[in-house]
Amino acid sequence: MTDYERYFQTGRVRSDLRGRTLRSGMVAAGANGAQILLQIGSIMVLARILTPEDFGVVAMVLPVALLTISVANLGLQSAIIHTEPLLHASASELFWFAARMNLVVVGAMAAIGPLLARLFGEPRLTIVAGLWAVAIYMGTLGAVHESLLKRQLRFGTVMSIRVVALTAGATAAICGAFLGAGYWALILQILTFDVVRTALLWGLCGWRPARRGTAGDATSRPLRDMRSYWREVAGFRLVAWSGEQLDRVLIGLTGGAAVLGLYDRSRKWAWYPFMELFYALYDVALASFSRVRGDATEYRAFVRRGLLPMFALPLPIIAFVFAEARNIVLILFGHQWLDAVPFLRLMSVAIFFGSASQLMQWLYLSSGKTARQFRWAMISTPIMAGSVLVGALWGATGVAIGFTVGTCLLAGPSVAWALAGSPVGWRDVGSVAWRPAVASILSASLLQTGRDLLPSAGVFFFEFLVSGIVFAALYVGLWAALPGGRSASREVLAAFRDLRRRPGGSVRAESG
Repeated sequence: MTDYERYFQTGRVRSDLRGRTLRSGMVAAGANGAQILLQIGSIMVLARILTPEDFGVVAMVLPVALLTISVANLGLQSAIIHTEPLLHASASELFWFAARMNLVVVGAMAAIGPLLARLFGEPRLTIVAGLWAVAIYMGTLGAVHESLLKRQLRFGTVMSIRVVALTAGATAAICGAFLGAGYWALILQILTFDVVRTALLWGLCGWRPARRGTAGDATSRPLRDMRSYWREVAGFRLVAWSGEQLDRVLIGLTGGAAVLGLYDRSRKWAWYPFMELFYALYDVALASFSRVRGDATEYRAFVRRGLLPMFALPLPIIAFVFAEARNIVLILFGHQWLDAVPFLRLMSVAIFFGSASQLMQWLYLSSGKTARQFRWAMISTPIMAGSVLVGALWGATGVAIGFTVGTCLLAGPSVAWALAGSPVGWRDVGSVAWRPAVASILSASLLQTGRDLLPSAGVFFFEFLVSGIVFAALYVGLWAALPGGRSASREVLAAFRDLRRRPGGSVRAESG
């Protein structure tokens, strides 16, 4: 076995796999803590230097950028992580195939720039779209390297690279903003992040693609399977995109850059508690679930263990964001952003009830049922788009309400569609979701009801801290008081104890 072939082996040894997966999740979540501090710190500075309009100009290109990133990068990574076995020749051929295809994808994004400029009446969007397309392409050149690190569960390395790249990007943006660059500071942040991240991935991964023509048979079965998997994931994201991003387009058209800036930041930070942890554990879940997908019992156990923190941690934070929306806007953005408060509350409701739908991606991708995921997108997207279009009759606020209503209405059916034919059932999902959901809603309700009883010093930051402490105490107490709450708490604590155990020899050898 060559060094490269040894590097690609994910191994079939399952000894201590659950413990190793938990440790990887903890590493990802721990590094994610540093990432969260960086992002919160940078937005607190940038939001006080730049205007909502500056953020709105970038947000006008954001829907196209998100679609480009999803099609060009994430589907490729999922295909590589999911594929068993993966050899150097297949990965090399896929790298060159992706390099060619992604050039077309980002070229299309750059070409759309002038159309966006005409659509929104913003000439600045042409160059913004072009530079953002360059940044995305630079980022895709490290996708295979990152995927290989994730296959080996080296999430500490992956997250460290991301933290360094985020630091470089935030530093560049803040310096640019202080120098009066305006919205260009945000573009500089994106470019710096992608360039630094790709350079570090190439430097720390150690893998290099074989030269074109020597990589292997481009028509081999493994490569065909990976391309098919990638196309299905990309197709799902292409269809789902119109339902997920139409709200931003409509608000940009009806309200302009300033209103879109308010809405876009509200949506990002309302969804942030969930999506940040979702993406931090995304690859841990995909890699570990994929390894045990042939064993229904193990698969269910891994899914339950993976979904538990995704409900237990973000849901109370989202509920707290809803209750403390005004103070959160003041702390993060400042007084010039207070018009974002209604948007922040609406988006909090959307992600609270839509979180389970997002988590179903882990089941689709780990089980290889990407075709079924695509079919769901064909069903859900027209419904979501219809909700947003109807809401647009009442302006930007109506769009936000339509997006929230559509997300909530589709939550249950989306979970049911994903679970059909899966070893995972409603009972598995419900047993880990209901307790944090109920405790979060009750805690937010009690906090709102008893707000007048809390001590006040006339300083909103002090009031915010007091509210946070009270909310946390309510959540923990209510969790424990609910049926089965104490046993569920012990399950969470047991997971943390597993994280402290050293892996067994067989697993270390597998990392080889």
